[in-house]
Amino acid sequence: METIIFFGLAISILAFIIYLGGSAIMKGLSAKNSNKINEKAKKKILDN
Repeated sequence: METIIFFGLAISILAFIIYLGGSAIMKGLSAKNSNKINEKAKKKILDN
């Protein structure tokens, strides 16, 4: 019985950590993509 509770908690904590990591990675990629678009827009304005 104790092992079921332990593994249940361990798996839920692991899932939460994976969720947080995935969320942070996606936020970073989104910011990088947004930054790239802004740089292209600035370059286009400066070329004109």
